[in-house]
Amino acid sequence: MSKRWRGWRGLWLAAVCMLATTLAHAASADTGDDEAVDGRLVLVGSGFFPQGKLALYRQLAAAEGVRLDYVRAPLHAEQVAAMTGADLVLAELPPVQMYRDEELPGQLAALPRVLLVERDDQRGHGLDQPQATLLAAYARNGGERNLGALLRYVRQWKRGGTPPTSPEPALVMPRTGIYHPDYRDLAFASLDDYLRWLGPKVREGQPAIGIAMFASAIGSDSTAHIDALVREIDTRGGIAVPFFRDTDGGVPPRFHCRT
Repeated sequence: MSKRWRGWRGLWLAAVCMLATTLAHAASADTGDDEAVDGRLVLVGSGFFPQGKLALYRQLAAAEGVRLDYVRAPLHAEQVAAMTGADLVLAELPPVQMYRDEELPGQLAALPRVLLVERDDQRGHGLDQPQATLLAAYARNGGERNLGALLRYVRQWKRGGTPPTSPEPALVMPRTGIYHPDYRDLAFASLDDYLRWLGPKVREGQPAIGIAMFASAIGSDSTAHIDALVREIDTRGGIAVPFFRDTDGGVPPRFHCRT
């Protein structure tokens, strides 16, 4: 056998081995994905769904091993049919979407387990009232702690076949409040509570700087710019007051900071 033939034969064998390895990995990935996934959550949103919150959902779902599908309303028949196998269908939609899309309520009601999260209420199908209330609180308030708890709830339900008996409590944000990155529960309902928590950091004659922000930034964990500003103000000897308000409440809060 010539050296040239042995060289070509070696290359051919190497190519066959590489192809076999690639096919084996692909086959294991195709058959193993469903087995590796602990639950499936379908989010139904609209053009108004916060993209930062969706990105956080996706990041946390990947970490928890839960399959996450996002579907934008209005829904087509094939999309609704594909949702029937989900462990939970969670719809966060503005009221205008529900009124505009006459078919949507019936489409959601036909699913085995669905939760419609509204601003002040929730409607569940295939869920009891405590479940619907808790899961809606997770979704409505958002943030890493709440959305992570929601995904773990779905995962445990999938694994055990029954809902968790001791689920994590929801972290409920005040409608109008003051945020601080170092506070465990993230937001205070009043300025007095905030100043009390700051304690000895508050000194007479100290400048206070208000920072207007959206509560949705907390719900999507998109507060890095606010956090940096709070740190800078603190370093310079001031008091940062990052506040958010209920945009549907009509009257903005009046914070009177006397130090």
